[in-house]
Amino acid sequence: MRVKGSRWLHDDIYFFVWSLEGNRVFHGEIPEGEGKNVRDLTDILGKPIGRMFLDIAASPEGEGWLHCMWPRPYDVFPAWKSCFVQRVTFPSGRQYLVGSGIYNMQADKPLIEDVVNRAAALVAEKGQEAFDVLRDKKGPFYFMDTFVFVDSPEGVELVNGGMPSLEGRNLRNERDLRGKQAVRDYIDAALEQGSAWVDYYWYKPGENTPSHKHTFVRKVQHGNDTYIVGAGLYLEEVTLKQGQVRKLSWETIEKEKLTDILSRQVIFGEKGTLARLLIGKGAQAPQHAHVSEEYFIILSGSARISCDGRETVAGAGDIVVIPPNVPHAIVALQDTEAIDFFAPRREDWLQGRDQYLRS
Repeated sequence: MRVKGSRWLHDDIYFFVWSLEGNRVFHGEIPEGEGKNVRDLTDILGKPIGRMFLDIAASPEGEGWLHCMWPRPYDVFPAWKSCFVQRVTFPSGRQYLVGSGIYNMQADKPLIEDVVNRAAALVAEKGQEAFDVLRDKKGPFYFMDTFVFVDSPEGVELVNGGMPSLEGRNLRNERDLRGKQAVRDYIDAALEQGSAWVDYYWYKPGENTPSHKHTFVRKVQHGNDTYIVGAGLYLEEVTLKQGQVRKLSWETIEKEKLTDILSRQVIFGEKGTLARLLIGKGAQAPQHAHVSEEYFIILSGSARISCDGRETVAGAGDIVVIPPNVPHAIVALQDTEAIDFFAPRREDWLQGRDQYLRS
């Protein structure tokens, strides 16, 4: 496990092993750190990660995630690191903690479900006594852009780790940036289904731009009290900065569901917008116009394009070029996959002013 370039030690990946008393038995990248007791280890934010690792190992599950600000080996500046640790029984019969981590990992649905399920278990056990732990920025429920909230069934925000100013307010009738009653929807979904994913548009804490947010909520019972515990995942489209070179993959860009039969993935550049469209038979973009020149490229399926009073049917391999400011409409004749390129970039998409696609 010390062999560089192996599956155990490559790039920023290394493994570590601790005794359950907190002694660092093995460190794949920095062996000079071995032999020390690291029970009281903290990250740059003061989060007590040593004790938190040991608590995870001592839990009934014996495994779990922990997120902290930690520098790469031999580096000065910290980055978000997501570590997974597991209690392991060695052939000798002794138990140890084994772990590894990833720097700047992107939050995903399983990660959000994990943090909500752990928070829900704590609230089910302790009720309101758990709230201070959920608010604690040095605790296990606050990391990256993720925080836990707790609502009453009536819509009162009881805990909000990211925006504490909302606590005490009834948000049930609040609408998101596109008019959706998001709080009512996720409370009703949790009460009816026990747990659910909902999506809406909300501001990311500390920023002014709208963000597409998926939120996971779970109904929790503590005695006679019912709570809604949740956390969210911000799924902004990829926006490239000026001069930035990035390697991207459609496999890692979130699909935004516009309707039941229309989804898209979007990359915003400095001068243009590139989108992948997954279009069900019968889905349509009603007549509209924009200042961008459009290149509509069909990869599979077929569509009818009405443009400037004329109609054309395009199939796999066809490219339809639509000039700026020309009214046009598109209807899928089959299940269709297409690439759409616009220049200049679609500011209406970036700012969420694209209701014509969502009806």
